[in-house]
Amino acid sequence: MLFSLSVLLVLGIYLLLPQGEAYNAEKALAKLEEKSQAKLDDSEKALANLAAAIAKEAEEGSTILDLRGHDLSILPAEIGQLKNLTKLYLGGNRFSYDEKQRIEKMIRAALPRCKIYW
Repeated sequence: MLFSLSVLLVLGIYLLLPQGEAYNAEKALAKLEEKSQAKLDDSEKALANLAAAIAKEAEEGSTILDLRGHDLSILPAEIGQLKNLTKLYLGGNRFSYDEKQRIEKMIRAALPRCKIYW
């Protein structure tokens, strides 16, 4: 009888690999969760760094912000602090359709003179 991996994980089943090494599914899942949390922590740090960079650009009165190719999936609301912004380059990122809509709405409201380049 075949069991799905999720059932094996719940049962804490040990599997034997071809090399004869024991495989503990719970330990593997815990390692995977640790890696996922580390990636999430890195993403949160990157987003915080981006927000800080935006604040710095706002202080300097920047008119152009180029965020192309940074693998972004969200854009922080701090972008609205860039009151002098006229051009925002966002191509080459991973924005979902909904996030693009949110960004466009946010930019229209906070920065009406700003043109977004996808």
